[in-house]
Amino acid sequence: MESITTNFKITLPLMRPIMTIALLIRMVDLFRVFDIVYVMTRGGPAFYTELTATYIYRVAFKFGRFGAACALSYITLAISIVFAVYLFGNLRRAEIQRGYK
Repeated sequence: MESITTNFKITLPLMRPIMTIALLIRMVDLFRVFDIVYVMTRGGPAFYTELTATYIYRVAFKFGRFGAACALSYITLAISIVFAVYLFGNLRRAEIQRGYK
């Protein structure tokens, strides 16, 4: 029981900056895998492997709805920025609590 407490009180708070950066990198990777998913499955059967980027591509180039695809891209960008600001805010708060500048 003591090891669980140690993990939650010491280890995880010290790993928070690394986990924050890892989450941001994975978020960027999510948008970079468009080519792999599109070449291998084109969205897969019934679009099960469709990602945000492949959906935006399909809306723009298969349906010819460039305005809708542009709007979806901006919404995705806004969500990504909000997520990044939230993660960096948490990281900054953790640094302040530990006494870092």
